[in-house]
Amino acid sequence: MAVERGYIGVVQVRYRSDELPGKSLLGLGDTTVLTYLLERLKSASFLKKLVVATTPEAEDDIVERQAAACGVPVYRGAADDVIRRLYGAVKDGQPYGIVRILGNTPLVDIRDMEEMLRLHRDGGYDYAYNEHVNGVIFGMGCSVFSYKILEELTNNQSLTPEQREIGSLYIRQHPEKFKILKKDAVNARPLYRVTLDEPRDAELIKSIIGHLPVIDNDTVGEYLDQNPLLTVYQKGSTVSETGVDKLFLFPSKIEKYLTASFDTTYPVSVELSLTNVCNFDCEWCSDSGLRERLGGEFSVDDMRRLFHDLKEGGTKGVVIEGGGEPMIHKDFRAIALLAAETGLALGMITNGSVPLDADLIPLFEWVRVSLDAATPEQHAKAKKVHVFERVMENIKHLGEHKGKTTIGVGYVVTRENIDNLENLLLRLRNYKVDYIQLRPVIDCPHLWPDTDLAFLKKYETAAFRVDIGAMYANDVRGNAGKACVAHSISTVITADGGVYLCGRLNIYDWVKPIGNLHAATFNEIWHGEERRLQAGKVADPAFCKEHCPECRMTKYNILIDRARNFKTRSFI
Repeated sequence: MAVERGYIGVVQVRYRSDELPGKSLLGLGDTTVLTYLLERLKSASFLKKLVVATTPEAEDDIVERQAAACGVPVYRGAADDVIRRLYGAVKDGQPYGIVRILGNTPLVDIRDMEEMLRLHRDGGYDYAYNEHVNGVIFGMGCSVFSYKILEELTNNQSLTPEQREIGSLYIRQHPEKFKILKKDAVNARPLYRVTLDEPRDAELIKSIIGHLPVIDNDTVGEYLDQNPLLTVYQKGSTVSETGVDKLFLFPSKIEKYLTASFDTTYPVSVELSLTNVCNFDCEWCSDSGLRERLGGEFSVDDMRRLFHDLKEGGTKGVVIEGGGEPMIHKDFRAIALLAAETGLALGMITNGSVPLDADLIPLFEWVRVSLDAATPEQHAKAKKVHVFERVMENIKHLGEHKGKTTIGVGYVVTRENIDNLENLLLRLRNYKVDYIQLRPVIDCPHLWPDTDLAFLKKYETAAFRVDIGAMYANDVRGNAGKACVAHSISTVITADGGVYLCGRLNIYDWVKPIGNLHAATFNEIWHGEERRLQAGKVADPAFCKEHCPECRMTKYNILIDRARNFKTRSFI
């Protein structure tokens, strides 16, 4: 019965697109993306029917005209509900299953599609897909729903608007509820992408079509292997918000490092913990030990004195972050407004459990949400709370109201949360997030994943950066055997008022603060004897080699050490 009912292919396409409006209608020589795709799919005899699913919006009239010219019927419906649109396109045919093909993927691997349909049918799967790290090239895959599951999803009134808009989202969020096939490719090439998401992609696709008589995962992969320059533009930016290059923005600091034995200038930025209270219990939290030893919570008056001191001393910015979750501080709003009024640039690291008021978002130069999970199950296991979708809604809220604020997501990658990263990145792109920063659990190397994350760069767009540099940038212990002079770039202030020379050495309970803001001003602490004494200790390479864990300051110290040792300083 299943074989007789067969599969209907549904090409999902609409004119509207944040990245490239009308991308499925762009020209490929004497044809268009959509026309080329439909003509290829018409040759797939294993599909009992082919339908184009688009929306009722007037701008999609051209979609219907192109489909009609190819002799392919069109279903128009549910502009913001992909699940209902897919179901509407196939319900009269009562198929066994539905193959969803995106309209901007003209190179979809039809041979692999046929194999996946066989596996889907023989294995009785609810859902199948072949685009992932071990699957076909991104842009050559498709997904398959059983008709029964698609009908259930359509009638499920509890699905969120986002789950309805991203048709497979609910299934991937709840793998325990469904039988899912994640089909691998014989020759996986995870670094490549052949979707049409930006204008230059059309030239890449035309080159492939013009040179290959057969279009499948293997032939396209071999062609791109032999012509690496074709995909250079897709490699993404190498600029990182936490890169060593940032030091060049502060020439006065560089001059001090090269000419003075002790830097008395104020830190460029300050990492400030408002509270040691946290509503999460992350299994790898680097601040959990500090929270056990320290208490305290800053008041508005404390912050008023500190912010004026920092501004007068020359500090540029304040990062409001852990020990605890800053946004659960009872006076968070007043403190954020106060910092902005003082003229300090503001950044924030949050766990995302509390929505940031829309009118406060523009006060921050950047906000980064520590997400560290791609599914509700991963999040609950890592954080000990069940609030993943609430956090995702708050990230979406940040993107909707960000204005000029840079919105990022931090992701600590472990062996246990690397699955479903691709699906997460696509969601974050839709939320207008500016970047995701992937990094390891510094103090827990046994949790580090074995997978090279370079393949995730293919999800970058001009508006969304995938930063994998932190996976490798701060992995040197012992400060590379160098003296630490870069500690004065930043300083850490804990919620009990403690000011620390280093934000990494304070993992040791024998490391004491250089002062406390409840007993002295920041200016007094920064120019005090205890700071000079501790700076002297870390100026000893032997001390650093023995005690320093992996640290982001190491890269700055290496750069400064190299600059100090140039002999011919009057030449480039």
